[in-house]
Amino acid sequence: MTDALPQGGLPALRTVSLDRVLSSLRSIGNGKSKKIVGDIIFGDAIIAGVLSLNSSSSSTLQDIVEGILNAAGIIVYDADGNQITDEETLAEFLSDYFHEIEDDAATLYGQWVDEYEQSFPENPEATVTLNTSTATVTYAQEPSRINVICSGATCQLESYSDELTIEVSGSDQFDAEFTSEGLIISGSGKSFLVPTSIASETTVHIMIDGTTTFFSDQEHKISIVSGKYDIQVKGDVTIDTQFVYDVKKLVEEVNNGNGMSLVANKTAVDAETRIKDYQKLLAEENYSYLRVASYGDISLGYSSATHGDKNLMGDFFALKRDDGSGGNFLLGDLSNVSNINNPGQGQFSQLFLLGSITTWQFENPLDNNGEDLLNSLALVAAGDPNALGSGSSDGSGGTLALLGIQSW
Repeated sequence: MTDALPQGGLPALRTVSLDRVLSSLRSIGNGKSKKIVGDIIFGDAIIAGVLSLNSSSSSTLQDIVEGILNAAGIIVYDADGNQITDEETLAEFLSDYFHEIEDDAATLYGQWVDEYEQSFPENPEATVTLNTSTATVTYAQEPSRINVICSGATCQLESYSDELTIEVSGSDQFDAEFTSEGLIISGSGKSFLVPTSIASETTVHIMIDGTTTFFSDQEHKISIVSGKYDIQVKGDVTIDTQFVYDVKKLVEEVNNGNGMSLVANKTAVDAETRIKDYQKLLAEENYSYLRVASYGDISLGYSSATHGDKNLMGDFFALKRDDGSGGNFLLGDLSNVSNINNPGQGQFSQLFLLGSITTWQFENPLDNNGEDLLNSLALVAAGDPNALGSGSSDGSGGTLALLGIQSW
C-alpha cells in the first residue's frame, strides 16, 4: 500500500461508456457572440467501449485527444454525419494515436477499481461519529496515532500519522465544505474539522459512511482546496461547487472579481493561459491534492449556476457498489441552468477538469431536441507538461489557444 499522492500518470479519462460524439474544440460566432463548443482530452484516454468522433472540424485525432486514445472500437463521422468507412481515410485521421483494446470492459474496469482500492488504507484507525445526540470519537487501538478532540457538537483533528484512515459515520447524509480553516464534514447537526495545517503536511485519508454533498457558501460556489485530501464515500456524491487548488494564478483563472470576491465570468475565448501553463503551475507551485471516490454515482450540482460551467481539479472515481449499482459520472441538474433554457444568453456550458475521471459510464444528457446539454468537455491530465502519454501531453496544438478555464 502506498500513500495517495497526486496521480499525474492517470489518463484524463477512463470509462466504459461515453455516449457523446466528440468533436474538436473551437469557437463559433464573432465578437461578443463568440462561443466555445467541442471537446479536448488533453492527455491519454481509455474507453473500454466504442467511442464516436466527428471529424468535420479536425484534421487528425489529435485535434480531439492530445495523447493516446485506447478504445474497444471507434466510429468516425464526417461533416454530414455519415460514418467514414474508407480505411485509408480512417488511417489518416487516426494516425498512430489510436490503440484498440482487447480486454473486455468488465475486466478492465475491475483493474481500475483494484488499482484504486490498493492505494487506499481501508481499515480505519479512528471513527468520528456524528449523530443526533453527540459528536464522539473511538479508536481502533490505544494509544492511537491519531488524535481527535470532540466537544459538544464538534470534533477536530489534532494530530495525524501517515497512511491511516479516519472514518466519519453516524448519518445517512453528510455535507462537506472546504473553508479557510480546512475541510468541514457535517452530519446530523454535528461537524468534524480536518485543519489545513495538518492536511498541508501529509495526505489525510477520510472514509465517509453516507451520501455526501460538497458545497460552498462562497459566491459562485468556488472551493479553494488547500492541503491534501483523499476522500472515499460509501454512497453517492454531489459536487455542487467548483474545486480549485490553492495556487494564486489558478484561482485567478476562475475568480476574476475584485480582490477575493470570488466572482467569475471569464469565458474560454478570453482566457490566455494555455494548458501547459496549468500543468506547469501544478508541478511548480501546487502543494494541494484532492481525490474523491464514490461507491455510487458522482453527480455535478448546478444549484445557482447561470451558464452551466463547472471547474474541477483532482482525481475522481465513480465506483460500482457490490450489487452492481452506481459507477456513473452524471451532469446532474444541468438541464435546470437558466442559460441552457434560454440559448444564446451568455456563454455556453463547459466542464473543465484538471486531473482525471474514472467511471463506468460518463453521462451525456440531451435536450428536448436531441442536442448535447453540455456544449464543451475539456479534460486535462495533471501530468508532466513536457511528456507525452501516461496521462500527460505536450499540448502544442493551435486549437488550445481557445482553451482556458470557463467560469460563470
